[in-house]
Amino acid sequence: MNNYFEAFVSMEFISHVVKRICLLPLLIAVPFSQTIAQDVGTAGEALRIMARSDAPQDFSFNDDGSVLYVQTVSGTAPNERSSVTRFAVSGGRVKALDSTGELDWLGHQGISEEPSRKGETWLWGSAGAGAGRSAVRFEYKGAGTPEPQIYQLFDQRYAGNSVSMPKVCLDSQTLIARGRRSGGQFLRVFDLRELTAGGPGDYSMRYRAEWKIPPQVFDDHAPLQGLACDSQHVYMLVGKNGLDERKGFYVFTNDGRMLSENTSFSVGKSVAKDEGRYYEPEGLALHEEPGYGAALYAGIVSAAHKRRNLRLWRLDDAADGRK
Repeated sequence: MNNYFEAFVSMEFISHVVKRICLLPLLIAVPFSQTIAQDVGTAGEALRIMARSDAPQDFSFNDDGSVLYVQTVSGTAPNERSSVTRFAVSGGRVKALDSTGELDWLGHQGISEEPSRKGETWLWGSAGAGAGRSAVRFEYKGAGTPEPQIYQLFDQRYAGNSVSMPKVCLDSQTLIARGRRSGGQFLRVFDLRELTAGGPGDYSMRYRAEWKIPPQVFDDHAPLQGLACDSQHVYMLVGKNGLDERKGFYVFTNDGRMLSENTSFSVGKSVAKDEGRYYEPEGLALHEEPGYGAALYAGIVSAAHKRRNLRLWRLDDAADGRK
């Protein structure tokens, strides 16, 4: 491992199904300076996910889960930079493919893949520092610096220092985003087809729906850490990074009616406790899994020996309130 560049990520999948935990044999390492992957591990091993210096913030799958994107951040605001690394997922193994390198126009958190078309790969993300009313859309072409397209999703009433966290829904027709203004935090729903057909521009008054996120979601000043959506539901994950600080998981209808709330979310806590006192949710993502259907994953970051470890947990349907 000492030969790797100082910013790298290795990824472990852990399935959390009902009361049973299944370790899948996945371990990779990704130096951002070059494309190197290491596939190691057998079922049942205590696999580790490491991110030295760069902090994992979010992740996204393609439609069938065969491709995974991980967003990481280096530096501190207002000078932080985000990177996106792409992985191939096949047969219980993950292989690093490439990375964008550092992007100064990509915001702190929020990455989502748009349904593929014509062999192209387009991603959505939050706009960079000071551009919290907007989202960016860019074509992922592998290594190199992509050109961003800017979509303004919120008007001047909303804070410019926020993070919009745009997410493409599983129905491939809807995009959601978060905005902050006096009075609270709000979620807007957009027609993805209208956005892509119209191209970059101001869509701040062309949303399909808007609703206020209930204030209790953010009790104890817990930040929003993950967003995901399917054709019927919006999922939210909140929480700070302390082992004993509250984490919350919430399920809403697309028009904002709360269906369930878990104010003592603890997925991955026991593993985090074994490694130290750092326990932070970082991202939510959905994709279709053969023989299972819509699988919802939560990203959990812990820390050991000054290295942040990211694990992806599949949430059980009964626990997340979808069925």
